Amino acid sequence: MNAVAVRSTTKSIDESRAEIYALFNANSQGGLIWEKLEQAERRVFCFAAELKKSHVDKPLSQFDELERHKLLRAIKSIEQTAKQFTTVSLQDFK
Repeated sequence: MNAVAVRSTTKSIDESRAEIYALFNANSQGGLIWEKLEQAERRVFCFAAELKKSHVDKPLSQFDELERHKLLRAIKSIEQTAKQFTTVSLQDFK
């Protein structure tokens, strides 16, 4: 019987994940990362995604599906472009 009592109080992974996201005012892993970004970083991503300035201050959960798609596509594009510079030293950056 103790196993049943313990099992009923044990949270699922999804429930635990949802509680963690809620602590940080986010609904997903992406929302959690978005909340942790500095405003300047958000501004760069929103500009690249051609979103409005007002998006910089919004939680990701308030973006519609198209806005989230454009934002994620812009973030991944910036990542791919930035990778080319990871091995470049200041001496080689003229």
